[in-house]
Amino acid sequence: MRSYQEMVVNQIRQMSEANQELIFYNNKFAIQQRLKTALEESFGVVSEKLRKTMEENKVVRQRTKMQHEQNKEEVDFQEQFLKEQIKFIHEARDEEEEKFEKLQQQQREKFVKQSTPNTSNTEEYRRRMKLQNS
Repeated sequence: MRSYQEMVVNQIRQMSEANQELIFYNNKFAIQQRLKTALEESFGVVSEKLRKTMEENKVVRQRTKMQHEQNKEEVDFQEQFLKEQIKFIHEARDEEEEKFEKLQQQQREKFVKQSTPNTSNTEEYRRRMKLQNS
């Protein structure tokens, strides 16, 4: 027959050790569960922040694209306006040059007429001279 020690005390000791082990693993499991819950909550918060940030970035990109298009249109409009102004200035300059050339030509023609002896003018001059001398 087995002894009381062997049958009862050893069994109680093993049960006590197993009970302590069970408490240890239960505590460890509870800690792991709290950690898991905290990580899931953190993950949820971070995921939500990421989603919001991505939405904000999308809005910012759209606004930036719209602003870029508006700026491009404005620059194109200003470029067209300046080209038209330059064209207008060139046309006005060309017109003024033509007027100036015509005026110069008229002045040359006038000078040539005055330089060349006109027979009627010469006769008129002689007649006046005769009248003065008489």
